[in-house]
Amino acid sequence: MLDGGDALLSEYQYYQFQSIDRPLTDRQMGELRAISTRADITPTSFVNVYHWGDLKARPLDLMKKYFDAHLYVANWGTRCLMLKVARDLVDVDVSRQYCTDETMSLHLHRDYVIFVFTSNDDCHDDCHDDWDSGERWLPSLLPLRDDLSRGDSRSLYLGWLAGIWEEDDQLEPPIPPGLSQLSGAIQTLMDFLYLDPHLVTSAAKQDSGSPPSGPSDAEITDWVAQLPAADKDELVAKLLSGGDTTGDFSVLRRRFQKEWNEKHTSQSSVADPTRRTAAEIFQVARELTKEANRREAERHAREEVRRKRKTAAERKRYLESLAPKADKIWADVELLLGTNNQKNYDRAVKWLRDLGDLATTVSSDADAWEDRVRELRRRHSRKSSLMKRFDKASFP
Repeated sequence: MLDGGDALLSEYQYYQFQSIDRPLTDRQMGELRAISTRADITPTSFVNVYHWGDLKARPLDLMKKYFDAHLYVANWGTRCLMLKVARDLVDVDVSRQYCTDETMSLHLHRDYVIFVFTSNDDCHDDCHDDWDSGERWLPSLLPLRDDLSRGDSRSLYLGWLAGIWEEDDQLEPPIPPGLSQLSGAIQTLMDFLYLDPHLVTSAAKQDSGSPPSGPSDAEITDWVAQLPAADKDELVAKLLSGGDTTGDFSVLRRRFQKEWNEKHTSQSSVADPTRRTAAEIFQVARELTKEANRREAERHAREEVRRKRKTAAERKRYLESLAPKADKIWADVELLLGTNNQKNYDRAVKWLRDLGDLATTVSSDADAWEDRVRELRRRHSRKSSLMKRFDKASFP
C-alpha cells in the first residue's frame, strides 16, 4: 500500500466488504477470487486497493450476493458506504422519504434492503491535508446497521442532509427522534459524508425524543425463556458439536429484533414538527457558524492578551536580572564594537536593545541611554554595516 505522500501522485481506490450474519463458504470465496486475484479474502471480508484499474464487479451486486457491509474510498474525494438490513426490520416507505438523487438511496433485494450513503467532496485536494486510506472507517460505521434494524433513521436523515443545497426549497423528511444525540457512529458518519457540524446542529434544533435504545438485557432474557425448549436444545447441541451456528444465531437475532420492533414502534413514534425547507436549515447553520466564529475570535483575542501579558512579565523579570550587571554589559558592548566582527555587532545590538528596555521600563533612565548610543554612533560612524544595524534597530 502506498503511503500518503506517494498516493497523492497516483490513483488510489480502497474497497472493503464485510460479511456479518454468516461467513462466506469456500465456494463463495472461490467466486470472489475469480473476480480479483490480488484481494485479501477471508471468510468474513474482501479488501482490495487499486492504484490503476478497478474492481471487476459492481459493489451493489457483491452486496446482494455475499456481504452485509461495504466501504469505498477514492483519493479524489469520493466515499461510499453500503449497509444491508433484513427487509422485515425496515419500514421501506419511511426510509424512502430520506432518499436523494446522489447521497442517499436504498435498493430492495429479496429479503433485504441495501442502504447506500455516498459523498463526493469536490474540493478534496485543496481542502484536506490528511491522507485517507479508508481502513479506519468501517469498524466505526458498522453500529449504524444495528441502528437501522431497530428503526433508528438518524443516519438516513444525515444522508439526506448531505445532499441538499443552500438555496434548495425542498421540504425536509421527518426528523428522527434523537437527532441531537450524536452517538460515536453518527459522528463518524458526519465526518464520512463531509457534513458541516453546524448544519447538523441546525437540523437538530427541532429534535424531540430519544432514538430507539434497543432491547434491554431483561427483554432478551424474557424472550429467550419463551422459546420452545426443543429449539434451544437443538441449537446448543449444534454449538457443542462444533457445527457452524452463525447462520442460526443470525436468524434467531433477526426474529427477536422483528418482534421487538413490532412491540416498540408505536411507543417510539414522535409527531413531526413543522417541516422546514433546506434553505431554512442552511440559514440557521450560517448563523450558528457566524456565532461560532465570533466566539472563536474572542477566545483567540483572550489568548493573545494572556500571551502578551506573560511575555511582558517574563521580559520584565529578565530586564530586572540585568540591572545589577548594566555597567559590565556596557563595557562588553564597547569591546564587541571594537572588533570589526559582524557577529559581534549583532551581539552588541542585542545588548543595547536590552539596555534600552531596561532604561525605559526599570531604571527610568532613557535619556542617559540615548546619549550613550548617540556617542557610540559618533565614534563608529564609519562602520557602515554597524550603522545599518543601528538604523534597523531604530536606535537614536
